[in-house]
This record gives sequence, C-alpha cells and structure tokens, in this order.
Amino acid sequence: MNSILVTSLSFLLLYKYVAFVVIVFLGAFLLPLPDNLILLATGAFASQGYFNLYIVIAVAIATAITSDMAGYFLTRTFGMKMFNFFHIKESHIKTIHRYVNDYTAVTIFVTRIAGPFGPAVNFIAGLIEVSWQEFLLYDSLGNIVDIVVYMVAGYLLGNYWLVYSDQIGWIVAILGLVMLVASVIYKSVKNKKHLTKSS
Repeated sequence: MNSILVTSLSFLLLYKYVAFVVIVFLGAFLLPLPDNLILLATGAFASQGYFNLYIVIAVAIATAITSDMAGYFLTRTFGMKMFNFFHIKESHIKTIHRYVNDYTAVTIFVTRIAGPFGPAVNFIAGLIEVSWQEFLLYDSLGNIVDIVVYMVAGYLLGNYWLVYSDQIGWIVAILGLVMLVASVIYKSVKNKKHLTKSS
C-alpha cells in the first residue's frame, strides 16, 4: 500500500463520512488521490459495519457529481485563463476540443469509469461550453456506474478488497475502453453511411 492510500484510509476511519466526502470531492476535482481504491475500501468497511453501504453510495454519487460540476463551471466561467494558468498549449486544447465535440456523451461517461482523465474532461467540457444539462446527464450516469461497481465489489470482497483491487481496476478499465471503441466505431460507420447517402 502506498503512503497516500494509507493516509487516506486512516483519515477515513478516523473521521468517517466527513473524510469520505473530502476524499471523493478532491479526487474527482483534481488531486491525484486513489479514489477508486477508497471506494473499494469503503465498501469493505461497510461490510464490517463501519459505514452504511446505501448511505455511502448515495454520498459518493452526490459528492462526485458536485465536484465534477465545480470543475465544469470553473472553466465555463473563466475559460482560457484556467488553462493559461497551468501553461497548457492551445494546440493541445484544440485537439481535445475536437475529440470532445465529436464524442461528447461517451467521453464524459467513459472518463467517469476508467482512466485519470475525468478532471481534465470536466475542464474541457466547460471550456468548449458543452451544455450543462448534457454534461450533468452523462456525468451522473458514469459516476453511478463507477461508484456502485467499486463499492459493491468492496462490500462483497470484505477483507480481501486489496487482494483483488488490481483485477477489479483492470475489469472496469477494459469495460470503459470497450465502450469507447464501440462508440467510435459506431459513429464512424454512421458518418460513412451518411456521406454515402449524401453523395
């Protein structure tokens, strides 16, 4: 176990729900916290009576969505000033901009489930002014899937949550990748059919 995870788990057991909200919010916003491992561990702790599983799932979903919306509205409000502050090249932003524009729904949804790109997509979505209703919808769906899978898995695994954490991470990542590839293929086929009909 790395030191960040050990510290996070100690904080979690000491301050319970308050610590859980803080960890989930900061992990979803920007800080590189092992948030999925925390979800898995919290599910395991719930199986031992430290938490109520239904309450922590509801709290996690509400907190993650709130954090993602905060990132979205930050760049929606301040725009390029945010990216200039972090010295991100405009050419990189344009590349991501094109991709998110083409695959908005799936990008938002999949990055809730797999990979460390969730916070970046939140910021980009705000910058390119994806409608907040669309962002909220796919962000909510992605967070619900991610949180429920990890926390129920932790609950079922109990004391063995850490032993199988890598396997669960891989399963979720592969699931996200398959969904991403499938959506890209579907959109490409759809665009080709549209071009064929137009010509």
